[in-house]
Amino acid sequence: MRYLALGEELYLNDHELCTLTFNDPVNLAKMYYDIDRVTEDGRRRVKVGLKCPKDFESDFGLQHYSQYWPTTDFVITTRHPVSWFQSFYNYRSYQHYPLRMPDPLDLIGECRDNHPGRICAHKITPKEECTKQNVCTDRSNFHYALSRFQKTPMNTTRELELLKGRTMDTMGGLKGRVFIMEVGQLALEGDAADRFTRDLSDYLGMEKPLPPFPGHTSGNEYEVEERRQDFMNICEDRYIPIRTELLKGGGAAAEWIRDYFLESDEVHVSQKEMFLDMIAKWSIDPCDNVEAL
Repeated sequence: MRYLALGEELYLNDHELCTLTFNDPVNLAKMYYDIDRVTEDGRRRVKVGLKCPKDFESDFGLQHYSQYWPTTDFVITTRHPVSWFQSFYNYRSYQHYPLRMPDPLDLIGECRDNHPGRICAHKITPKEECTKQNVCTDRSNFHYALSRFQKTPMNTTRELELLKGRTMDTMGGLKGRVFIMEVGQLALEGDAADRFTRDLSDYLGMEKPLPPFPGHTSGNEYEVEERRQDFMNICEDRYIPIRTELLKGGGAAAEWIRDYFLESDEVHVSQKEMFLDMIAKWSIDPCDNVEAL
C-alpha cells in the first residue's frame, strides 16, 4: 500500500480502509469526494484507491463495489499459505494484546461457524461469531474469495470441485480488471524487477512508471517483547495439522488460479511463468526449508 502511494499519479489512504466491509459506502464517498485529483503539473488525473483485504470475503464489501463502483480495478497480493498464516496469527496476537488469541490448533477450519468462506466484520457481525479474529485455515483457499469476481465459467466438474460449492455470492456487476501477484515478485531483482514495475504501472495506466520496489524491512514493528509472548513458530511439529490444511488449500488455490482464473482476459499478471512457479510451491511445506519462511 505504501509502495503504490509513492507514485504521484496515485492516492491511497495511509491505512486500511474497510468502510464497505462495514456496510458504510456513504462514508467512503464522503472521504474521497474532495481529494485533489490533478497532479502538481496540472496535466494528469490522480487515480484513487484503498486497501482492504476483507472486502473480498465479507458480506458487504464486493456488493457495494458492484452497486456503486462497478468499474473499479483491483490489485491482489497473494503469498504461500503457511507463511501467510504464521504472519497473520502473530500480527493479530501482537495487536490485540493483552487479549489472547485462541490456540492455533483451534483455528483449523472456518473463521465463522456455519458461514463457509465468510469472515467477520467486527462492527456489525455478532460478537459470538467473531472469536477467531478472522484467522483460520479456511482462508488459505484464496480461490474462494477470488471466485466472487466471476471471471471464470464455473461450468466444469473440476472447477466446482476445487471451489467445493463455496463460490459465495458471485458479483456479476463487477466490470473491472484484476491484477494478481505473488509476494515473492516484490523481492525480484534486476530485469525481472524492472519488468514487474513496468507491468504494474501499465496496468494502472500511469504515465510515469512506479519507482523500484524498496524491498522489505522488518524495522521495529514487533518491538515490545511482552506483546510477542504468544507468537507461533508454525514449523514446530505440533502444528503439522495446521500446515496440512494450509497446503491442501494452497494447492487447490494454485490449480484454480492457473487453470481458470488466469484464462480470463480481465485478469492480469506480470511474468506469468515466474508467477506460476511461485504459486506451484503453495502445496509444498516450506518448513522443510525454513529459510523459505
